[in-house]
Amino acid sequence: MADPVIALTVLNGSLLALLELWCNQPEADSDQAAGTMAKMILHMLGPFAG
Repeated sequence: MADPVIALTVLNGSLLALLELWCNQPEADSDQAAGTMAKMILHMLGPFAG
């Protein structure tokens, strides 16, 4: 990610999407969704992820 503002916006949107999933579909496996999202975010951030 070359632009930190875009990276922060993507992270915020991802967290909002996970919260919406948790609130609107309580039967969904939120632990698995959170794990998958964390992997995707770390992959997206690349070198910033450490």
